[in-house]
Amino acid sequence: MWKNFKLKVEPLTPETFAPFGQVIERFEERKPQVRKGGYTQNAYTVTAALPKDADPQKVSLIGGWQRAHFAFHTDAGQSFYPSRHQPAVFLVGPVKPTLEAGDVRAFYSDGRLGVCLALEVWHTMPICIEGEEVFQTMRGDQDYKAHSVEVDFDLEQGLAIDLDEASLEGCRGWGRRRLGFRMKIKKERMAEYKLEHSRVWPDMLDALRRNGWHNYSLFMGADGTVYGYFESPHDFKTAMARMGKEEVSSRWGQAMKGMAEPPDPAHPDQFIVELEDVFYLQ
Repeated sequence: MWKNFKLKVEPLTPETFAPFGQVIERFEERKPQVRKGGYTQNAYTVTAALPKDADPQKVSLIGGWQRAHFAFHTDAGQSFYPSRHQPAVFLVGPVKPTLEAGDVRAFYSDGRLGVCLALEVWHTMPICIEGEEVFQTMRGDQDYKAHSVEVDFDLEQGLAIDLDEASLEGCRGWGRRRLGFRMKIKKERMAEYKLEHSRVWPDMLDALRRNGWHNYSLFMGADGTVYGYFESPHDFKTAMARMGKEEVSSRWGQAMKGMAEPPDPAHPDQFIVELEDVFYLQ
């Protein structure tokens, strides 16, 4: 069995990731640099749990929180984007002929950001932190073996590159604000409101995740008052404005039209009221 080499996890930002490439907010935002040939595009399903058929003698490349196989390509860079917006960790190493375990760095994304790797940057399949993720990827279209340099820490050194859980936990709340709001649903529409929120459209859920609405929760009182809570890298006004630009948000608004009434009679034009953050237990 292999030994675990623990990596400190750090937040994925354009500044911290600059030595290895660019941070991307959409898969189509940037194509990798090409030295020879063109592009090929694919998608890989990766899970936080180990696959049932995982080889006990080799570290999985598509499951779990460990990686051992790393490579870089001489024909083009490569991009990875989490299409389901699940939390992910990208493992990369600097441009150099060989890679040591101590060279590897781990970058955490809350699911909104992907990466576009520069030429000859060492990398492996990203790690999915929760559930299942489908990573969209683009790289060069030349023969993989002929234009790749590889290392297998498990087979060659008996090592598995693993994540330091304390630093990972610190990253998961990094940069998020805790936000709350209040609204009021008409009593005669409460049952309908609850029904619609039991079957929220997949593309609406995707838009919320893409715009950084984490741990989004709604609570309803007997009088129809709804209290909402979510965590976001943005302030309340910005978070609402970003969702307002989503086409699916407009369609959802039409479906919910007429259900709400102003929670404060003094402000009949305000259907959603931001709440002040007073206290939370750390």
